[in-house]
This record gives sequence, structure tokens and C-alpha cells, in this order.
Amino acid sequence: MEEIIERLKSQKKAAEQDFWEEGHKEGATWAKSADYLELKYAATTFDLSEDFFKEGGIHRRLLLEDDILGDSFQGLDEERPSLLKANEDGLISTEAENFLNGWLKAVVGFWKEVAFKL
Repeated sequence: MEEIIERLKSQKKAAEQDFWEEGHKEGATWAKSADYLELKYAATTFDLSEDFFKEGGIHRRLLLEDDILGDSFQGLDEERPSLLKANEDGLISTEAENFLNGWLKAVVGFWKEVAFKL
């Protein structure tokens, strides 16, 4: 039984990393085409844990209704409807959280590369 648990833990970790890497790739692509105000907001103000973390997780509705990034998240939701799917409490999955953390890391990294040149 321990071997099974270790195998499943390893697979879980790999899956989480895959979602993070996928989000990082999407974030880098988004950042390169984002409008200035969207990019600045996403990189300097947008905070998943502070703004969207409610009742034990990230609330899907708050992402989709964000005044500045809501349209971008709605587009992502249309492209990949299962990614931001919410549970009965309106919270997105751990996999989606990993995706968004990777996305945000890429956006912040891109902003740090270009902000001082603007």
C-alpha cells in the first residue's frame, strides 16, 4: 500500500507541475500581447491570494468578474472550459490554482523585464 501511495504522490506532484508550466507558458504569451494597463495591473496589483481567495480557495466568479482581467479570464474559460470549472462552493480546482500561479509568475517576470524600459 505504501508503494501505491508514493506512486500516486509522485503522479500528483508531476500533474501539479504540468499545470504550473502550462500556466507559465500561457502567461508569457498573454503578457506579450497585453495592453499596458492590464499588464501593469496583473504584474503589480493582481493578487490571487488576497483578491480572489475566499472560503478556502480561489473563487471562479471573482476571477471572471475582475474589472481589468475579467475579459482575459473569460477568454481562457471559453478556450478551456474545464480548467476554471468551479465546485459547488464556486471554487476552482487545485490544478487551476497551479495554472494561475504559473500564469502570474510569467506575467510578473515579463513586467520586470520591460517596466524599467517604459
